[in-house]
Amino acid sequence: VLRRCGVLPTVAVLVPASSMATVLATVAVCWRIWRAGASHVPGVMFPAISELGVEMPQKKVYQLGFGIGGALLACGIALFELVAAHGVLRVASMAPPETLQQMRGPKPLLQQEQQPLDQAGLGTEAHKLMNSLLFWGYAAAGGVVLQGVFVLERSIGWRCFVHWGGAVLFMAGAMQHARASNELYALAQVSADALSRARQEMPTVVPGSARGDVAAAEALGRRLLKDGGVRNALKVRRLIVDYSSIVLFAVPLLAQMLLPRAAPPAADAAAVEAGATADGAAPTEDATAMNTMGLAQWGIILQFACYFCTYTADLRAASL
Repeated sequence: VLRRCGVLPTVAVLVPASSMATVLATVAVCWRIWRAGASHVPGVMFPAISELGVEMPQKKVYQLGFGIGGALLACGIALFELVAAHGVLRVASMAPPETLQQMRGPKPLLQQEQQPLDQAGLGTEAHKLMNSLLFWGYAAAGGVVLQGVFVLERSIGWRCFVHWGGAVLFMAGAMQHARASNELYALAQVSADALSRARQEMPTVVPGSARGDVAAAEALGRRLLKDGGVRNALKVRRLIVDYSSIVLFAVPLLAQMLLPRAAPPAADAAAVEAGATADGAAPTEDATAMNTMGLAQWGIILQFACYFCTYTADLRAASL
């Protein structure tokens, strides 16, 4: 219906982008309200994201924003399944025989060293990767909704456990989705290059139906994988997956270097005797540690939000 109406390319771009924009806007608004409210901890600039939804009125903003953001993320995965998945899967499953040798290198794309892959095995692995991509994508979207609707509470209860479970589900889903997506697209890119060479080198004695299948798959691969936006999106996705562990290390280190440190114990003791800290608030736990952990969490969430947003390029190329 969307394709017939001519709005599919627009919707394909807006849905993933809106999901990321909604989540980032929610965090920004909740952070602003938190900073001006009574729950603000002196010296803390980057609290844990979950802390932003504990108190009213930002609690309602947190629930609504993350609920909508997670629903939009699920819609983006559904759009990918309907618009782009079949094409990517077809290209990845039609690799000529010479592609198999490339996959048997020192680091096989599919990590299948026990048995040599044949054409049927290649198609089976491509289907497994696609199923994993879609399943974990929906799981990550469900995690966003769960941790958003069931916010953290001051006293530990069942809602807290649902919230933490949702956060874990999002992280596990996003990581597994990203790994499956990168492996599938790497396979599809190798297949597309091999199909392009096969079309040029295919002898004229080959039956026309076979030449037509190769030509159709090659054209599909060129449209889905050779587009400039898709190539850039794939580079970004590989960078996120390959270097996410560096973010886990670098962000806390930068926080320790750049963010203000909490007062030393002696100064805290003096402040307690005086009844307040320098800015008039009661002394609190180490603000540097809170900033460090919070900033690391913000960085991880941001990189996976960017990862899912890059599918705008894939959906746009597939919808044209």
